[in-house]
Amino acid sequence: MKSLIRAISFLALALAPRLAIAASIPPVPAEKGEGFFIQDYAGVIDESVRKQIAGHQQAAFENHDTPIIVVTISRMSQYGHSGSIEKLATEWFNVWRIGTADRSDGANKGILMLVSVGDRKARIELGADWGRGWDGHCQSIMQSHMIPNFKQEQYAVGIASGVAALRSMAESSPSATPPAASLPSRVGHTASRGSNGLGGCGSCLAAPFALLMAIMGAIFGKGGGGGFSSGSFSSSSSGGGYSGGGFSGGSSGGGGASGSW
Repeated sequence: MKSLIRAISFLALALAPRLAIAASIPPVPAEKGEGFFIQDYAGVIDESVRKQIAGHQQAAFENHDTPIIVVTISRMSQYGHSGSIEKLATEWFNVWRIGTADRSDGANKGILMLVSVGDRKARIELGADWGRGWDGHCQSIMQSHMIPNFKQEQYAVGIASGVAALRSMAESSPSATPPAASLPSRVGHTASRGSNGLGGCGSCLAAPFALLMAIMGAIFGKGGGGGFSSGSFSSSSSGGGYSGGGFSGGSSGGGGASGSW
């Protein structure tokens, strides 16, 4: 027993930096068995627009196997992140496993829309099935539907317009030819590397953290639910819930588009 406790202590010390990062990642934007696809931590989406957004999300998910997850935050620094919004979006996408790839009939077609209001930055992050061929179309959605509204502080309107356009995109197969983009895609980012301390640790966060929690649970007793504590990420910010999942095996392919205002 003593040797096991020493091993756990060593593992905890070794993982301390990673666990500190993990603590800054919101829990999966869904309670078990439900699909809450809107997480408005910045408080910019009113109820009427929320229902409109949820309708597009539900249609994309149920009809086209494409979960479109919307997350708004006040600032990236609140989550211990000092790097780019691209790296943060990729990290959260992979930790949350947005998509349905683990299902027998599933796919890796998830989409994350991340809006950092205080930083004046936004990102559309695509699941790996989309490849990079849709980057230009996503950039067009960002610049035509979202950024003009964000400049006027009409965040809910811009998000709703962007989600509607992404729903239309979900109706196409990733292998299809994207509509002619009015803007070229931006140079892609390398999500697995970066000096911010977050990029590239999606998979290395999940496995060691789960292992440590499992070992400690076996020794001290679970006594309750596992996983990330919701902390300041109140479930009251959730909306647009419906059954069916959407967080089962997806991963980012690095594609998408970014914008600022």
